[in-house]
Amino acid sequence: MEIRLLARENNKSYVGEFLGTVAATDKKAFLFVSDRITSLRDNPLGQLLAAEQVKKIRDGLYELRVKFRGMCYRILFIVKEAICWLLHAIVKKTDKLPPNDIKIALDRAKLVPSKNFTTL
Repeated sequence: MEIRLLARENNKSYVGEFLGTVAATDKKAFLFVSDRITSLRDNPLGQLLAAEQVKKIRDGLYELRVKFRGMCYRILFIVKEAICWLLHAIVKKTDKLPPNDIKIALDRAKLVPSKNFTTL
């Protein structure tokens, strides 16, 4: 499955900026999270759901769950026409995904597909 990062009008991607922040603070965490994102490309979604690496949130929105050194990274994405669109990313501090982050991702999902994307 192809992976694309949804971008703003300035061609900067939301998830790309998040990953840049992770890379600046912890290179090993960045590499670990990046590897998990690659798993979206290399594995069927059903297999990732069964392995509990991915959780279905609602309305076609999924959460890639990455734990590393006690941190819980979450990448929110949708799959449309065999393309995985990365929409939003956070470091999760509680067991429950904040409703505002779900709303942000669902609002961004409405922009897919568009010409504003970066391929990973």
